[in-house]
Amino acid sequence: MKKYIAILACLPLIQCKKKDAPKPWYPAGTPSITAVQFSDYCDGIITITGTNFDSVPSGVSVTLGSLTGQILSATQTKLVVKIPAATFAGTLNVVSEHIQLYWPDSLYKEPTVIDSISPSVAGTGTMVTINGQFFNPVAAEDTVYFNHIPATILSATARKIVVRVPAGVTTGHVAVQSGCKSAVAQTSFTNSNKGTIYISDNDGYFYALDVTSGAPKWTIPLNGANSPAFANGVLYVACGGNDSILVALDPNTGVTLWTFTSAPWEGTPTIYQGVVYMGAINANFYAIDAATGQQKWVYNAGLVVNAWGNASVYNGSVYTSRSSSSVYSLDLSTGALNWRRDNIYAGTPVAANGLVYVSGYDSAGEISELYALNAADGTVAWVNPITELNGTPTVSNGVVYVGSFQHFYAFNATTGAQIWSVPIGSLGTVPQVVDNSIYLASSGVVLSLNAANGQQNWLTSLVSNTFAQGGLVVAHGIIYVGGNDGNVYAVDASTGKVIWASGIGGVIASTPCVVDSAGVVFQAQQ
Repeated sequence: MKKYIAILACLPLIQCKKKDAPKPWYPAGTPSITAVQFSDYCDGIITITGTNFDSVPSGVSVTLGSLTGQILSATQTKLVVKIPAATFAGTLNVVSEHIQLYWPDSLYKEPTVIDSISPSVAGTGTMVTINGQFFNPVAAEDTVYFNHIPATILSATARKIVVRVPAGVTTGHVAVQSGCKSAVAQTSFTNSNKGTIYISDNDGYFYALDVTSGAPKWTIPLNGANSPAFANGVLYVACGGNDSILVALDPNTGVTLWTFTSAPWEGTPTIYQGVVYMGAINANFYAIDAATGQQKWVYNAGLVVNAWGNASVYNGSVYTSRSSSSVYSLDLSTGALNWRRDNIYAGTPVAANGLVYVSGYDSAGEISELYALNAADGTVAWVNPITELNGTPTVSNGVVYVGSFQHFYAFNATTGAQIWSVPIGSLGTVPQVVDNSIYLASSGVVLSLNAANGQQNWLTSLVSNTFAQGGLVVAHGIIYVGGNDGNVYAVDASTGKVIWASGIGGVIASTPCVVDSAGVVFQAQQ
């Protein structure tokens, strides 16, 4: 009886030593995938995010179609896998903890392809769309080249990149670099902005240069040639010195079409509705038929011999000045005097907004001032004293821009109130405003300012001892300017990078005129 009691007493102890239940195949739950993304597209490395993965790499397998991935690292929440192929496409399968998982979205690693370029013929600065496949939709990760020249990317998607044609491009292929992938278009791109630069030097020669390289197309002797003008398929050049002629030239050959002889001329002709307006250094201001070279009318100022400023045509009148005396308004058709404003030592007037803007000195020749005269009668609308004012003003979008020997200014064109000023050296050129930028040359440099606030966009130093004595012109995103080193420079207007420099001869004191292949004329206000 005692034996049975002892056995019964031990039964609870035997039951306490019962084995635990088997461990499940997964650690805390069923594995799942929550996200799949490339962590290194070029190397084909993919990060798989989820839950309850096997943290031992050997316990996980990943396939993509027929390709088996190499497990680089594994945790319960993240798998890093490399797919060993240059290109691939398919759905992702993961086996972890003996559970098979599928990611429904296909993964692609495809080569970049360019299908088309539109338009394939366009000018510098024009928007061009590159259509294709597998571009990087992050624009900063793409690079587009035209003839190895990088372009500015405006927008990008996986199938379309929009760019601006960079300066300096001629004809050639377009290439896209998207990270580690690249593609070259099968069709060539052609820059339509072929054309000609017309300019003179102080050695008595006049040149036609190719816009893409600066190479001479033709050269003629033309003593004392000033800055040219172009209208209706004809070049017009006024000459000082011994020639004292106003000449019309064939722009393709440089052959003389007609000449008009007077006293020496100084400045650039103004052509309006088939008439050339210009003054000579003999007190005469002329209107000359642009087609025949015949005089239409002449106005004699009856004053001491001195230079006329360039003319500005506005609202039925032509405005000009004598540098030592007065500003004039003449009837465009007859040359009759509308009004004369005396006691202004004036430069070239610029007419706009019902006003005539002119820089000069007071009657004593002591205080430099910027004047705004009413175009109808010459009365003073406003005047603004500026220390050591230098050069012709430029008017754009309701703002007057002008420089001195020390500063560059922006004034409200209606009231004369100063908007901003920035320190700058003496200007060698009349400022040119294109879109939201101001371009000018000063003491051996070419620079760009923000038109809204005067902040410097860029500054490029030309070769030592170079000073632009004439002016600059901006055409299709390129600045053309001459220097006293005998070079004509082409400068990218967006970056300030010198594209080319062409040595043509002596000191260049004229402003270039550019005519593109479509006949569009780019002339600077002077």
